[in-house]
Amino acid sequence: METTNWHWRREYPVAPAKLDAVNEARSLWHETPGEIEDALEYGREKARLLRWVRRHMKSKLSARERRCVELLFFRGLTYREVAERTGTHPSVVHRAVQRGLVKLRRQLADRRTRARLRVTRFENAATRGRRE
Repeated sequence: METTNWHWRREYPVAPAKLDAVNEARSLWHETPGEIEDALEYGREKARLLRWVRRHMKSKLSARERRCVELLFFRGLTYREVAERTGTHPSVVHRAVQRGLVKLRRQLADRRTRARLRVTRFENAATRGRRE
């Protein structure tokens, strides 16, 4: 069997027929099919919200706010890295992000928006089952 070494894990190829033969009730697999479906629904709902955010970023935020929010949240940069890319100070980036988030939250608080989005509650999928 050929293995692929990554930094901290190894992959062992397994034939799909062997996976079908595994009894989930007796295995170390901790997620039930219902929990898997809940996690997938959570992902779909989160994707719907992210599409809404991107659409409203274009219409509600200024160019600087939009650029800072994009780099910070969607590209995963730090405030300092965003400041270097935009040629501003990190405090300017912080204020632009905060103003942009306030505008998006205001729009999301509107009842018509919430009804269109069908927003329920967004929480960590891992803790969703624990609270019920």
